[in-house]
Amino acid sequence: MATLNRYECIGNLGKDPDMQVTNGGTFFTRFTVAVSQGKNNPALWWNCVCWGELAERAEKFLYKGAKVYLEGTLKLRLYQDKSGAQKQAIDFVIANFQLLSEYRKGAPEEESEPSV
Repeated sequence: MATLNRYECIGNLGKDPDMQVTNGGTFFTRFTVAVSQGKNNPALWWNCVCWGELAERAEKFLYKGAKVYLEGTLKLRLYQDKSGAQKQAIDFVIANFQLLSEYRKGAPEEESEPSV
């Protein structure tokens, strides 16, 4: 049986990317994105994660409030909250992004195309 796990959206970053490194030395970054669902509906918020070179590019080009096109897959993540209770979250694992807002000040001009 064939399966498909793909999601695309256009939204606005709710916070700046937060670059981190795994114990194995792999870069990753996390940020949130709000996707409008129309005038009378609340925004849909996604917890996004980028890995490797894409994480480095996200750190360089993306910023809070920026409008961005994102595509990737949805992944269920299990974690424990502060009280030790088992919880679930859905991460939007980004495979590609394109900044739709203006570049933030200080972004390198030689890298004029932030889409990966």
